[in-house]
Parts: sequence; C-alpha cells; structure tokens
Amino acid sequence: TFIEKPLTNKASDDMDYLVYLAARNKVITMVGCNLRYHAGPATIKRWLEDKDIGDVLYGRFYTDSYLPVWVPGRDYKTSYVAETGVILDAGSHEVDLALWLLGPAKLKAAIWRPADSIGLDCDGLAELVLAHESGAISTVHLSFVQPLHDRGCYIAGTKGVLEWNWDYGAYSWKNWKGYWNDGDDFDSEAEADMMYRSEIAAFLNCVENNKPPPNPLANAMIVLNILREAKEAGKP
Repeated sequence: TFIEKPLTNKASDDMDYLVYLAARNKVITMVGCNLRYHAGPATIKRWLEDKDIGDVLYGRFYTDSYLPVWVPGRDYKTSYVAETGVILDAGSHEVDLALWLLGPAKLKAAIWRPADSIGLDCDGLAELVLAHESGAISTVHLSFVQPLHDRGCYIAGTKGVLEWNWDYGAYSWKNWKGYWNDGDDFDSEAEADMMYRSEIAAFLNCVENNKPPPNPLANAMIVLNILREAKEAGKP
C-alpha cells in the first residue's frame, strides 16, 4: 500500500491501530517521501554519511511557494491544501527530510500565521525548531503565500557546510579551508520527473522482494505527530 502524504489531517484517526494492522498482516506500506529520491538531498545524505563536514551543528530546511498557482485553472480555495494548511502539506516533506538527514528529533518550538493574504484561514506561513538526538538543531521554514518559489536546505558541521537548492539546480559542500565541491548540476523539471519515478521503483522493489520500505506507516506517524504538535503549539 502506497499512501501519499500527509498521512492524515484528522487528529481523531486511530492511526496507531492502522500501523498495528499493517504489521500484523505483513502489509508493505510506504508513505510519500519523494525528496529522498531527488539527486540533491540524496547526494547530501551520502556526504553526511561520509562525514565530509564532520559532526552536524545545525540545519536549515525551507520551502516557499504560492498556492494560487499550484494547479492552474483550479480554484485553490477549494483544494485540500486550503484545509490542511502548509504545515501538514509542505511540512510532510521538509520535516521528513530533516529527520532523514539529521536523525530523530523533537519539536522545541513552532509559530505560524494564517494565509489571510490569499484569503484563507489555515496556516500559510510557519517556522518550526527541532532538537535532534545527535545534538544538532534544525529549523524548518514553510510557506505557500510567497510568489517567489524557493526550496532547499543548508547544513553546517564542524568541518564545513552543505547546500542544496531546488530552483538553482545545484548542490555542493565546502570546508572551512575554502575547498569547494560541486555536485552535478541538474535540470529541475527533469529531476522532478526522475525523483517520482525512482520513488515508485523503490516501493515496487520492496513489494517484489518483500523488503522493508524506506518510509513505512510507523515512520510517517513520527513526522505526522511533529506536524500536529506544531499546528497546536504555533497557533496565533
């Protein structure tokens, strides 16, 4: 069973029971985590595992977009995102990416404001602060009220920094001595297509070979709980 994110937007759903049923019946489940299959984050993951920047100190994950132009020709005020808000929607990606790259974390602070600039009451702009078990700190910036699109991450360590930007089509790392290592530049549209193809291929491979998926229901629940906590803690 492949489920798109967000896993759910209703706090009353008994998701723990669903996780139990999937485990009891040995159903392979995977929740959408397509950013893990993008060349930029995937390369940063490898650089982190190779300790290219030493121990991680902090990370910055960000996404800015404009909901009215997400789906041309459709009234954005009637979309599901107008109900879930930016935290449950975009946050499902960025928080998952933060945990995947920097490890388990707990929410330490959150603040959000309504998307009133585009006529909605849901959260349209949010800032989250995470404390990772490794000792690293990360911040997550989420917005769908900014006309200029921007997405990526910045991770600083004891020996250097890593950067990825979706729109510039580039990812890189540099150390404190000035050495710079660029990853391969990519076409953002072509990479987005390949990202989704790779995600589905990975899921099908797990099904065909009865292998544990990279983001099963139990993992997605961890992300969802952080997002729900942020929505509650960050209320204006």
